[in-house]
Amino acid sequence: IAGIAAPYLGAATALLCLVGAILGGVHWLDRPAKARWLGNRFWTERMRALYFQTLINNLDLVAAAMRSDAALGDWKAARARALNALPTPDNLAAQIGKLAGTVGDNEAWVLAEWAPAPAAPQPSEELDIVFTLLRTQRFDSQIAYTDRKLGDSLRAPRGQSQTVRTVGQILPAVAVAAAAVGGGLLMSGQSWDDLPTRLTLAICAAATAAALAMRMINDDLKLSEDATRYAWYGGGVIRARARFDGGDLGEKLAALRDMEVIAYRDLRAFVAAHWRGRYVP
Repeated sequence: IAGIAAPYLGAATALLCLVGAILGGVHWLDRPAKARWLGNRFWTERMRALYFQTLINNLDLVAAAMRSDAALGDWKAARARALNALPTPDNLAAQIGKLAGTVGDNEAWVLAEWAPAPAAPQPSEELDIVFTLLRTQRFDSQIAYTDRKLGDSLRAPRGQSQTVRTVGQILPAVAVAAAAVGGGLLMSGQSWDDLPTRLTLAICAAATAAALAMRMINDDLKLSEDATRYAWYGGGVIRARARFDGGDLGEKLAALRDMEVIAYRDLRAFVAAHWRGRYVP
């Protein structure tokens, strides 16, 4: 068995090292592709933010549009102006390095004119409907999303991170144990060419290479960082929803504005983490 296993373990070690070198080369050569991918992702999330920001900065108009055709026309015009202000994806790839840097709260707003908080909306039945929908779409759906991402399933970043981290912690111990056994065999009179010695040293090398691969996977895919980011994001959304539920109309508006800042900071953290990825785009 030892004679059969040793060549396969050696081949596995060489293959893991080769894969690592290829991934490193891909990362080094394909940085423009990563910038385009992150730029497109950023633009997509800003489109989502534009929808909500247009609503929460025009709440009185939205409520009026539900009962007046004239106000509905004004609302459509306000949406069109906001959409025209959104930058195109082509302009974003060159800005990813900057977007991976420091974040200011006012940057969360697609239009600079939205940075100052508007006056609290006027109470109405239509506004109650809008707030009910916003609570579901902006808070409840995001909390459900982060709960899924923080689950123990291997499809969730948290579950993936825990699995990779556990395996990455076991493999170095296996490598050390195999090296110790190999050293003991040499001290007992075995030679380097004896099959037991070759097998233990091959296990040591394979476990070391696999441990490095686990670290590369965790760093490349940002599993640990994503799990931490989802936990921060989920906590922020829960606090914003509590403020929304417990406040008057002004507090509800403030909570929705808090949510925009939380979502934007999460987006920028995502861009920064994946722009710094060391091996793959």
